[in-house]
Amino acid sequence: MSSIEDITKLYEDKYDDLVRAYRSRAGVNDVEDLVQEAFYRAIKFKDSYNPKLVDLEFWFVGILNNCLKDLFGEKQGRATMHKEFLEETSIEEYTEPERIDYRHLLSLIEQKSGDAKQICYLYFIMHYKLSDITKIIGCSYSNVNNIVDNFKNKLKEHYR
Repeated sequence: MSSIEDITKLYEDKYDDLVRAYRSRAGVNDVEDLVQEAFYRAIKFKDSYNPKLVDLEFWFVGILNNCLKDLFGEKQGRATMHKEFLEETSIEEYTEPERIDYRHLLSLIEQKSGDAKQICYLYFIMHYKLSDITKIIGCSYSNVNNIVDNFKNKLKEHYR
């Protein structure tokens, strides 16, 4: 399946659930706009989704939470959620550190399974904070921290 088909299936299967889940956070008047904006962004940035490294739902929840932050900012008079995105300002380019082989890092993450793979992807590739990962994955903070520390130690052994 292509990314667009996966996102479309997620939309068809989970739209109502997402609206119910975010109603209390976004408000009754804004929740549908919020979820629709998140799906718009998901399609726009579909190339950032890598099914080998993270589940579609976890990736999408990150987009949805960013839309929620933008909505709160809009309500406080800051950046607006409905402005047109510029390609160069909306995608953060990853620049590889000279010492770490990015392809090797991805292959190490791909070797992980289950939550460990998702946690390492969100932390090392997407640069999420540990506290945000605990909310997305649903694990305890100490579990997420242990997985990240173990992976860091594995990297230290390889890149002394």
